[in-house]
Amino acid sequence: MDKVTSIAFILYHATDDPAVKEKAVDLLNGEKDLRELRSDQGMLHLVETAEASLKKHPINKEEIQRFVEQHLFVEA
Repeated sequence: MDKVTSIAFILYHATDDPAVKEKAVDLLNGEKDLRELRSDQGMLHLVETAEASLKKHPINKEEIQRFVEQHLFVEA
């Protein structure tokens, strides 16, 4: 999986805050990008922590795949 998908997965599971979960899903669906999230002072620390976590601890691809299947919106 790509970096953005992995960061969205980490952000989504890092908190119970619905606003953060919504932004993680927006990131996954391309409605927001990492630059936009970094410019939000409330999200900056979370994004940096997610990036550091990704470098140190790779994520199980099956878990990411389930996350994508549940939250990726595909328009037909």
